[in-house]
Amino acid sequence: MKNFIFFVGLMLSVVEANNIIIVRDATLLHEITFDRVNIENIITFTDDKDCRFHGMAKNEIDIGRVFVKLNKKTCLINNIAIEQKIDGFAVDEDEKVGLSIDESFQDRTYHAVLKLRKKVTLVIKMEELKK
Repeated sequence: MKNFIFFVGLMLSVVEANNIIIVRDATLLHEITFDRVNIENIITFTDDKDCRFHGMAKNEIDIGRVFVKLNKKTCLINNIAIEQKIDGFAVDEDEKVGLSIDESFQDRTYHAVLKLRKKVTLVIKMEELKK
């Protein structure tokens, strides 16, 4: 996955090359919370073309970042859901792999949140098309 980082700074919106797609300004669809026990969660982003990108998010507490592994893209085209397997990850506004997270300690308990509508860049390798 680290080979794709080079593309992030060069692309403007959505670019396709050699089955690699860069999606700028993808939006997190739901707020995600983590604690010391629950460090993994399902994550979904959307783009401006009615597509959704699904995967898993893992909070690396020691680093203070959430790393995303994308595995599926779903688009609604002419009222037909088109699903594709993908392999991808998320890059935050600071152009680093992984997402910065709002962390706090409440009553000596660790709590972290990825906010609803957070904007990120997705770097995706497309696989076979499925209907």
